[in-house]
Amino acid sequence: MKIGFIGAGRMGHRMISNLLKGSHAVLVLDGARDARDRVASLGATLAMNLADLVTGQDIVITMLPTPDVSLSVYEGAGGLFSITPPETLLLECSTVDVKTIERLGEGARASGTQLIDAPLTGGIEGAALATLTFMVGGSEEQLEYARPALQSMGSRIVHAGRFGSGTKLKLVNNMICATNLMVASEALTLGLKLGLDAQPMYDVIANGTGASWVLNTYYPLPGVVDGAPSSRGFRMPTFPATGMAKDMRCALEAARSVEAVTPLHNVAESLLKLYCEHFDTTLDWTAVSTMFGSRRYFPDLPGAGMPAPEC
Repeated sequence: MKIGFIGAGRMGHRMISNLLKGSHAVLVLDGARDARDRVASLGATLAMNLADLVTGQDIVITMLPTPDVSLSVYEGAGGLFSITPPETLLLECSTVDVKTIERLGEGARASGTQLIDAPLTGGIEGAALATLTFMVGGSEEQLEYARPALQSMGSRIVHAGRFGSGTKLKLVNNMICATNLMVASEALTLGLKLGLDAQPMYDVIANGTGASWVLNTYYPLPGVVDGAPSSRGFRMPTFPATGMAKDMRCALEAARSVEAVTPLHNVAESLLKLYCEHFDTTLDWTAVSTMFGSRRYFPDLPGAGMPAPEC
C-alpha cells in the first residue's frame, strides 16, 4: 500500500519501521528534524507538506500527541479534511478525547472524507515488535481496506464498532491500566513497610490472583523485572507521565459526559495530576508509584493515605 504517515515520534517511528518491513511505501511528515532524519534512515520518504503527503496515498495515518494537534492537522484551510481525495482513507491512531473524535467525525462527514479511528495499545515494545492491538471504529469495509497496514504494525485488530468506538475503548483500557498500576504500587509499598522483600512479593502476586499485565510488565519495585521502567530508574520512558495524565483526563471527561460513576478513576487521575505537579514529568508514567512511599503528599489522611473520591 501507499501510506502517508503524520507523526514520527516515540511510537510513530517504530510503526513506520514495521510498515516499511511490510513492503509498504511510506511517505512521512513530521515537524521535528530528528524524527525526519530517523525515519529517512529507515527508508521512508519525506513529505514537504500536507498536500504533498496526501497525494496518491491509499491511506493516511495520524499519530499525534494531543487532541489540539489532531484538530489542527485535520481542520481548517489546508487541513486533511479540505485536501484529502475521497478515495483515500484517513486513520486517526492518536489517543484523543470523545468530544474531539466526535468533532473529527462531523468534519469528515461534512467534507466527504473517509475517516476511521484506530487507537492502539501495547506501548513502545509493541510498536517495535509489531505486536500492537488496534481498536478500530468504522465500517467493516473500511477496516478491511486498512487491514494490510494494521497487520504490519500489530498482532491483534479489534473492530470496536462504529466510528468513535475505538477511541472510547482506548480510554476504558487506559483507565484500567493506570488504576491497576496505582493499586499495585500502594499494596507493594505496604508490603515493603511490613518487611517483605520485592522479589517474593512478585513471585507470588504475578502467579496468583493479584496478577495482571500491568504488574508483570511495569512492576514498580526496581531490580525484579528486567525491562520494567522501575529497573532503569524510570528513564527512557515507554510513555511519559504527561501522556498518561492526558489520557486519564480524557477518560474522566468521557465519564462525566455520560454521568458515569468512577470514584476509583477520579482518585487515580488526581494522583497522577499531583505527580505531574511535584515530580519529573520526563520520567516514565509508572514513576507515580514512588509517591506511595512517603506521607508528604497525603498529610491529612489516615493509613496508607488515599484521597477521598469526589462525590
